[in-house]
Amino acid sequence: MVYIKNTAPEMVANDSPDVLIVGTAVRIFMISPVSKKWLRKLKGQLNKNKKSIKYGISFVTHVLDFDKIKNKGNRFNESLKKGNVIANVYPEWIDGQVKTAEGPFKEGVIERIEKECKEISKWIKS
Repeated sequence: MVYIKNTAPEMVANDSPDVLIVGTAVRIFMISPVSKKWLRKLKGQLNKNKKSIKYGISFVTHVLDFDKIKNKGNRFNESLKKGNVIANVYPEWIDGQVKTAEGPFKEGVIERIEKECKEISKWIKS
């Protein structure tokens, strides 16, 4: 697990991990431009290195109700699929609703994410 502000996309592309979880925040109804730019650079570097990642998962933090953020999360998840450098993208994005922009998670979110991680593990093993 890496924090994109501290990790160059080139480093991840060189390592070419089996699983990549890409997180982003939605603020003011927008996916983080930093996350989108980082993902584009990663894909370019993977193409340049002729490498790929087997499994990709998207994680979105936000303060809004799920129905207001669903399309943004879906679009970010779709962006993982573009470029054919991530072979398999988990069909759903992980919903990390927070109380405020800086956190913490709302009640019940950690438990739901734990259950989702079990499903993701089954998906990877299948």
